[in-house]
Amino acid sequence: MKALKDFFALLFGGHCILCDDLSLEYVCPNCVSTFENAFEFFYPPFRKSFAIGIYKDKFKDLVIKAKSNTIAMEVISKLVLKFLKDKKFEGFYISCIPDDRFGRSHLDRIVNNISREKKLPIYRFQKIKETKKQHLLYFGERRLNVENCFKAEFSPEKILLIDDVITSGATLRSAYKELTRSGSKIVYSLTFAVSPVFWENYKNSVHK
Repeated sequence: MKALKDFFALLFGGHCILCDDLSLEYVCPNCVSTFENAFEFFYPPFRKSFAIGIYKDKFKDLVIKAKSNTIAMEVISKLVLKFLKDKKFEGFYISCIPDDRFGRSHLDRIVNNISREKKLPIYRFQKIKETKKQHLLYFGERRLNVENCFKAEFSPEKILLIDDVITSGATLRSAYKELTRSGSKIVYSLTFAVSPVFWENYKNSVHK
């Protein structure tokens, strides 16, 4: 089977990066069919929020892989751009959650792609405090972990803020607080995925 896959890859382009089945695309139709549809929702304090999927099953695998795999990040980039195709962001800048004091981020590739396709200038801010990995902390610890960890200067009035996964929302809210302190008036959030726990809690709060 390995030899057959290698032969297929040589002739036609390879196999699925998620399930390893033979595929003409980086992610095969079977895996794509398990992805949720992208959606828009209202998540205060953000004026609008967008998510490309739910952080589970094959889509979770794709998001995790995208942290270190440029092909996976390109696949997500295409999904994001497809979703944003008909959406207008007049006067907006695009930004993302930074990883360090220089404003660099593992999300830079997708930010650059969106900036180019949607004609949005890029705004960068800083992460000025070392933090623990959010997924290793209890929900109650996450807010304290990222509190006052960002620094922004002269942030633009309108920003589309990108992050990969929203679980408790602490990181995004901390960034929002600093951006609005620095001058932003309208901030939209866009995440690759929302965790199932976050989404269930969100829906329950909306239906109360």
